Amino acid sequence: MSSTPQTSSLGLNTFKGSWLPIHTKHLLNRTLFGAKAGDIAYFNAKGLISSVDELLNVPNILPAPPLNDYNTSTFVDPNVALGNTWVNDISNDGSINSYRRNSYKKWLLSVWVGQDKNIREKLTLFWSNHFGTEADTVAYGSMIYNHHQILRTNCVGNFKQMVRAVTTDPGMLRY
Repeated sequence: MSSTPQTSSLGLNTFKGSWLPIHTKHLLNRTLFGAKAGDIAYFNAKGLISSVDELLNVPNILPAPPLNDYNTSTFVDPNVALGNTWVNDISNDGSINSYRRNSYKKWLLSVWVGQDKNIREKLTLFWSNHFGTEADTVAYGSMIYNHHQILRTNCVGNFKQMVRAVTTDPGMLRY
């Protein structure tokens, strides 16, 4: 990529100032879930163009799926052992799905806290608000996970392709 900003036909002014930590923090707060001191230093050293390039470069590798962390002495998921993922197991049991939805929410928060240095998770949240569903209405933990995986894998891709995938998604159809 170019090391100098390109001209825009959008009426935007080219940034001509010094790339300071305050600017880096502002950019990271808009593209990530917060700006840690280490991230500010990392991106500030890269400069504006390289920082934007890296933040917009979303890798194909996705976070590992959520695991069964809810088996206890009083409740056991009969289909998924403790420590294994439940995302490909459809269950009609309301209690199991309640545990799985809670497992998904904890997993999602951990993904956000341990986010990669790119815009994927922030855009996934944006698209989940745009194509809104409610976990309690969809009811199936696996459907909620798969719906958000569509958003996650298509967050910076072809919008038409994402809309097609969302509109045929079982979780969205159920909602």
